[in-house]
Amino acid sequence: MAEVQHLSNLAHCHIVQVIGTYTMGHNLSILIYPVAEYNLETFLQNLSNYSYERTKPRVNALIASFRCLANALEYVHAKITKHMDIKPRNILVRDVRKGSIRYDMSHKVYIADFGISRSYASIADAETEGPTMFTRKYAAPEVVDKGRRGLAADIFSLGCVFAEIIAQLQWHAGPIEVTQLDNLLQLNEVGDYSYQANIPALQKWLAGLDTISLPSNWFPINLVCLVVSRMLEEDPVKRPTAQELAELFGVPDQCCFGLSGSEPLEAIPKKRRRSKKTLMSE
Repeated sequence: MAEVQHLSNLAHCHIVQVIGTYTMGHNLSILIYPVAEYNLETFLQNLSNYSYERTKPRVNALIASFRCLANALEYVHAKITKHMDIKPRNILVRDVRKGSIRYDMSHKVYIADFGISRSYASIADAETEGPTMFTRKYAAPEVVDKGRRGLAADIFSLGCVFAEIIAQLQWHAGPIEVTQLDNLLQLNEVGDYSYQANIPALQKWLAGLDTISLPSNWFPINLVCLVVSRMLEEDPVKRPTAQELAELFGVPDQCCFGLSGSEPLEAIPKKRRRSKKTLMSE
């Protein structure tokens, strides 16, 4: 019910939307739009199975996701809402090539799962403390330590997501002598693979990627890495705000080609069934 309330107050083209709810016995179910083929975790895993040439449209969509996700988080924080569980599994990725709306990208990202989110009356009220639910790998240091935390905790978590996108772009840039992200996390002496436990190593890794070329002229990799390194600062005060992120990534007031508010609903027509005779002739 809390998730329904949050999503009912959010209308952005990179945030999932509630279409309806229904109950069966004591169970409440939520109908969410859109239906997506992947979450970001599975999208990245699938991408690593192919060469850059075969996945060029998807790689370009990943590059655009920096801008899109920064824009979406700016919108969420402007509503004085903390998502509190930003991670690849909670970001949906939809193939938009089959729809009626024309995009310059093959896939589009959506922030989902507002089940533990919280909304507040003011920025000061958003600074809370005490135990809460979180995903350790992507949680900010102050969340893991059960300390005082505000909107900046979401910035850290999104920085972790951006680091994983950069790692995938790094892989597609070709053979390089830089420690891969997964290997870097596994080098932790006490076996803590969370991002907050490996901040210095992560920032050193990001600093070493400035010579790698992204498959696009949209944003220089050294600037991307510099921004993400700031997002992963241990001190929340040193992290950029969501509004600053939007400005750094060059987000217009209306991203995705002028779409404002929730994305228009569209139905994807089913493929026409071929007759038995047609199948036999093929």
